[in-house]
Amino acid sequence: MSSGPRRRRAGQEAEGLQESLLGEDYSSSSGPAYGSRQQQIIVHQPFSIDTFIGFVLDSWLVFIRTLSRCVQSLLGGGSGLSLSLTQAERLEELQERLAVPHDSANPAHQQQLRELWALAFPGQPCEALKTPKWKDMGWQGDDPGTDFRGAGLFGLENLLYMGTHHPGLFSQLLHKTQGSRADWEYPFAVAGLNLTFALSEVLGIAGSSPGKLPTTAAGRAFCALLAESDAAFEEVYCIAFALLDRVWLARKASYMQFNAVLKEVRGQLEVALQARPKSIQ
Repeated sequence: MSSGPRRRRAGQEAEGLQESLLGEDYSSSSGPAYGSRQQQIIVHQPFSIDTFIGFVLDSWLVFIRTLSRCVQSLLGGGSGLSLSLTQAERLEELQERLAVPHDSANPAHQQQLRELWALAFPGQPCEALKTPKWKDMGWQGDDPGTDFRGAGLFGLENLLYMGTHHPGLFSQLLHKTQGSRADWEYPFAVAGLNLTFALSEVLGIAGSSPGKLPTTAAGRAFCALLAESDAAFEEVYCIAFALLDRVWLARKASYMQFNAVLKEVRGQLEVALQARPKSIQ
């Protein structure tokens, strides 16, 4: 995303066989009648056996992958869960995004950090990716690239999503504008990364291979929300972050109680999702 990550992988279209494996030259039965005196000139194009075999294999791989999704949707992977193709595709994409590590040397990842900076510090240009100013956003040191760990790039994308789609909530949580705050508050950015990883565990998709069904009741219930939105995870993430801040204030917590607060939030999320909400709202 330019201001937030986008959902579908570049170049991904509707999967399936898009053309005859034999090509257009073999789709017609028309040709010279037997016994015709008219001579037919046939011009043969250069033929590459490697190209032909590669095309056939690629086409069948697409077909087998689509067939596998259909079977999994119908059978629910033995879990009693039945997904539509839309839900299955969105779940697989989510799992793939969760597996992408943050790479400090990747220009695209660097640009996303600059976009997050612009959301957090409007009007202040990001002159360096290593500066003490990052601590004001809740990173642990001068270099945010050292904080990602289990959350990966998706942790950054979740922060960007909230800043782009829910700027009021983003500002409120970043600047701690609600309630009576502790002297030693939780760090906003690092808390966001922890929430990304915690939520993926609650949903039973942390570290799972693409296409594998969620392993928890909360995750299986979450799949219903994927039918409603391709940003279901991000929306639940924003709700979870707001819940974390609310529990934090209610417990009058300080920095050393962060893990206890996060554990309580995880429990509340599990209960809420297991109730099978029909909408993210």
